[in-house]
Amino acid sequence: MNYEIVANILLSEFYKDFVVEASEEVIKKGITKDIFLIAMDRYQPLNSELIAKENNAIKERIGFRSAYITEYIFFNHNKLFQPYIPLLLESFPATKNGSARRHFTKILNALPLDTYKKYIEFINPIIESCADWITNDKTKVAVKVNAMDLIIKIHHLSDYDQEFIGNLKSLLLIKPTPGIESRARKWS
Repeated sequence: MNYEIVANILLSEFYKDFVVEASEEVIKKGITKDIFLIAMDRYQPLNSELIAKENNAIKERIGFRSAYITEYIFFNHNKLFQPYIPLLLESFPATKNGSARRHFTKILNALPLDTYKKYIEFINPIIESCADWITNDKTKVAVKVNAMDLIIKIHHLSDYDQEFIGNLKSLLLIKPTPGIESRARKWS
């Protein structure tokens, strides 16, 4: 992958149709997997060349934009992203960037249950990471509600029971934000 291409895409000024145009550029250049690996914080050459040198704000920008592009490609060019689903399921628990967590929980919520049945070995680690994010006060609300939606969707394929799910819901409803309160109505 060409370092300059990635830097131009991920570090350029944000503009109205950024995700559409950036995604098309990623697809045209054939670097969908590279952008996904950057969002997962698993692209080592880029980590050493770009991310390792930059400050936290730049790292956050890179994480957000690469995850945003990945989500756009998943929902709008799904066939291009399908080969990376197993890697996403495997790597999901290690996601550090809050924006990437939001985008990836959204993608995982959109996957059909058959996908989870096919990759059953990843269910428990996914649920455990979602539970950790839900119980962490620093996790943003969008990540928490997406994570709870995902747990509700797939928990029956896991080793976790209804009591576990109920405890997580109760925890979220102790001091709910309006976003959590609104989403909680769907969790009943």
